[in-house]
Amino acid sequence: MSNAVIQVYPPTWNMQQLQFANILLAVEGTNFNYFNELEYSDNIDVEDGRGATPFSMGTTTGMYKAQASISVQLAQREAFLTLIASLSPGGNSIYDAVFNVQATWQMKNAPNQAPTLPFTDELYGCRITGAGVSGSSGPGMMVVKYPLNVQVIRWNGKTPLAGLQF
Repeated sequence: MSNAVIQVYPPTWNMQQLQFANILLAVEGTNFNYFNELEYSDNIDVEDGRGATPFSMGTTTGMYKAQASISVQLAQREAFLTLIASLSPGGNSIYDAVFNVQATWQMKNAPNQAPTLPFTDELYGCRITGAGVSGSSGPGMMVVKYPLNVQVIRWNGKTPLAGLQF
């Protein structure tokens, strides 16, 4: 046996990787293209069960938490807020609207290459929890950042815990 390092490269055309241009974002099935940042994550806080022992006696299922944010181009703020407000109970408010977000990712294909399969992450039960305009002098684009409360994220069809019903 030799001490050789074997480098494995991803099977993509011209060594291409996913980039932000490979996303299709939809809010409740309506495509929205005027955003320049999307961030989403989840985690589970697990606690060790302890008794009269210095060792863990197992763990709890845990407490699940998901969060996200989206930055929308300031010039398209009204289009985004109109879409969100239409989903609110009164049809004209933004902080009590509950909506789902679908982020679909797919690689660009090489000529004569079979298309790669897309994958979709779904953010369920989203609510806007704030808003803030961000930008600076110079050529940078002005954006509005919206932090989101998210109930659960389904990662390309995979649920964070067994037994969740969608």
